[in-house]
Amino acid sequence: MKSWLHILLVCFVLLGGTAFFSYWYINQFNQVFNDIVAYNLTNTHIIYQPSNKPTPEVAGVATSTDETMIDEEITEEPEEPVVLVLIKETRLGYLNARTGPGTGFEKILELEPGNEYELIEKENGWYHLKIDEDTDAWVISTFAELLQSR
Repeated sequence: MKSWLHILLVCFVLLGGTAFFSYWYINQFNQVFNDIVAYNLTNTHIIYQPSNKPTPEVAGVATSTDETMIDEEITEEPEEPVVLVLIKETRLGYLNARTGPGTGFEKILELEPGNEYELIEKENGWYHLKIDEDTDAWVISTFAELLQSR
C-alpha cells in the first residue's frame, strides 16, 4: 500500500497533477455511467431534466451540471381531429335522431337545423353523433353536413 501511494505522489509531482486529475475524472465518469446503466435496467421510460443548480467548480475547472432523472409514463397519444356535423333545414323543421342507423330504430330526439354535433362514426349513409356527454344518436346524412375539423 505504501509503495502505491509513493508512486502516485511521484506521478503527481512529475506530471504537475495531471495524472491525479485524470484518475479522479475517469472515476467520476465511471460512477455516473454505472448509475445511468443501472437506472436504464430498472426503468423503461427515462426523461432527463436538468436542475437549476449553478455549475459546480473544481479547482477553477467548470464541470457539467447536475442532472436528475425522472421516471414518467408516456401515455399521451395525439388527439384525433374532431369532425362536426351541421344539421340542415328539413321540411318538418327538425331532424329525427334515432338509436341506430336506420328508420327502423326508435326516434329519441328532434334536432333543430343549424346546430352542430361531434361525429362519432359514419355507417351506410347515417352519422352517429355525440349529442352531449350522456347522449348519442344517429341521423341520416341527407340532412346533415360534415364540417371542417376543429
